[in-house]
Amino acid sequence: MSGSRSNKQRGFMVWVLMLVLAGAAIGAWRYSLYREESKRAQQAAAEQLQKDQRKEAERAELEKRLAEGKRQQDSLVAAQKSMDDLLVRWDDAVKIASSTSRISLSTPVALLQDIRRDAERLTLPPCMDGAKANLVSSMNSTIKGFMVFMRNELKIGDTLARIDFDEAAKHMVAFNEGKSACPQ
Repeated sequence: MSGSRSNKQRGFMVWVLMLVLAGAAIGAWRYSLYREESKRAQQAAAEQLQKDQRKEAERAELEKRLAEGKRQQDSLVAAQKSMDDLLVRWDDAVKIASSTSRISLSTPVALLQDIRRDAERLTLPPCMDGAKANLVSSMNSTIKGFMVFMRNELKIGDTLARIDFDEAAKHMVAFNEGKSACPQ
């Protein structure tokens, strides 16, 4: 009986050893699956983090572009207001000069020259560079027309001045076309 007990004990030990080995194999397999799943989860988290960072960068870039657009729009509005104010002053000064006698035109012409200098110093967006050049040319032609009218050379100052006033009108039309080319 002791031989059979020993065989039984050995058989039992073999079964226990097999169960331990099977448990270890199953545990190792499960641990391997756990590590693979952990790696996938980490990769997925890293990819999600990259996506989130890209989205955040794109959002920040969009906000930056919107802010720049708003700043440019504000700058354009301010420039147009400055130009409109200058044009009102110019129109008023031209009306006064147009209704002033030839002999008294020096003061209104000096005012027109001051306004023209203000126009030359006016800072405008690049889209209005051409319009500004036409505005200053129109102002120069208008001032020249009044000066020719004041001199009244050969008693045809009216006729000679008309040439400059017509030139001024052409430049003013080009100015208005150039001004409308800028985004509103």
